[in-house]
Amino acid sequence: MFDATEFREIVSGRKQGLSATLIRGSLHIPAAGYRTAIYLRNKLFDSHIRRAQRVEVPVISVGNLTVGGTGKSPFVLWLARWLTQQGIRPAVLSRGYGAERGHLNDEALELRLRVPNLFHLQSADRVQSARRAIAEFYAQVLILDDGFQHRRLARNLDIVLIDATEPFGYGHLLPRGLLREPMSALSRAQAVILTRADQVSAERKQSIQKTIAAYIREAVWAEATFVPTDLLDDHGTSHPLSDLRSSRVFGFAAIGQPENFRRTLQSLSGQLVGFRSFPDHHRFSGDEFLQLLSAARSACANLLVCTCKDLVKIPPGAFDPNPVRAIRIDTHLSWGSTELEQLLSSVILPKSP
Repeated sequence: MFDATEFREIVSGRKQGLSATLIRGSLHIPAAGYRTAIYLRNKLFDSHIRRAQRVEVPVISVGNLTVGGTGKSPFVLWLARWLTQQGIRPAVLSRGYGAERGHLNDEALELRLRVPNLFHLQSADRVQSARRAIAEFYAQVLILDDGFQHRRLARNLDIVLIDATEPFGYGHLLPRGLLREPMSALSRAQAVILTRADQVSAERKQSIQKTIAAYIREAVWAEATFVPTDLLDDHGTSHPLSDLRSSRVFGFAAIGQPENFRRTLQSLSGQLVGFRSFPDHHRFSGDEFLQLLSAARSACANLLVCTCKDLVKIPPGAFDPNPVRAIRIDTHLSWGSTELEQLLSSVILPKSP
């Protein structure tokens, strides 16, 4: 069996050879079944045979069209902060992938670290979560995290994130590619945000926008970059990013696209002497901490660095005596911020009589 990184290499076509070609060919069969299931589910909602449940406060969905890290977590953080700045009390609703029974998952723990007073409910039944957020926490706006494919809860606004470095899932539905729905599903979105927009050329951005425009009649277009701000240690203390320049860094990440984090580390650190990737939402065992520490020592690293999403899963002192840091990242809207904020305001503010 292959891991997430190798899977991407195969379905993207970057990995050549007879075995990779045969795997790609065989994946067309389950992809056809998946396409049928998605079509039937969407048809039930589009024809109103299945009706989305509506609640009494605005719902803003933040989602994507592909599996893997498009940057939902930092954007949800940006949106929660923006709503709070408008004097609105938001709550985040998520399914809680990777959470152990009775515990929050890594994304919820990261949000708690970054926005301590933000209400975050995790449940597979997000309609029930929505009603609870309104009744118990007096939420005025609900953020439906990873909600584009979750159609049971009606929403007032669908925001879709597209990763500029891997925008269209290699043109195939799961498992042959990375698409969770056909491209035509974009017609449901009212806003599209191109994330990691700084990592591709202007021509590439224009090409992506032209492809998307073929599926959406009218939608707000915005571009976002993820900007490293500082380092956090396992006690929550902030440290300057410049610490990376004078360090031999060993990095690790359990996120949707660890390669993006590796590139960030490489650009910020003096020497990146090693890197390990794990599946998204992976929970580290005690043995894995020891293995990472051993690998870092073998590479003569004096600093272990991960994402904030990973840091919240690490007990303080797990890597003693070697220090561990997480890179804190904020979302910066490099294009379309005014239009996006106007669209958000039209959803959350009461209409004039």
